[in-house]
Amino acid sequence: MYCTFLYFTYYGMMTVAITPNHSIVAIVASTFYAIWNLFSGFIIPTTRIPVWWRWYVYVCPVSWTLYGLVASQLGDIQDRLDTGETVE
Repeated sequence: MYCTFLYFTYYGMMTVAITPNHSIVAIVASTFYAIWNLFSGFIIPTTRIPVWWRWYVYVCPVSWTLYGLVASQLGDIQDRLDTGETVE
């Protein structure tokens, strides 16, 4: 979570530094935040994203954060689901 806060903070600092005023920063930052959320694999699962856009899932930092959080919190559960699958 610390690294997640860092890359969001550093991204905000970078956009403020490279744009001329705060109005443009709000537009640019909100656009990238929306794209990051869309391709994180949380709103639309990775398997449902079209093949020609799936490369962006592996570039998106939010998808790696969600994967790390889910794997660290749920990866050691050994219980079987109703379908016979395990979480790990």
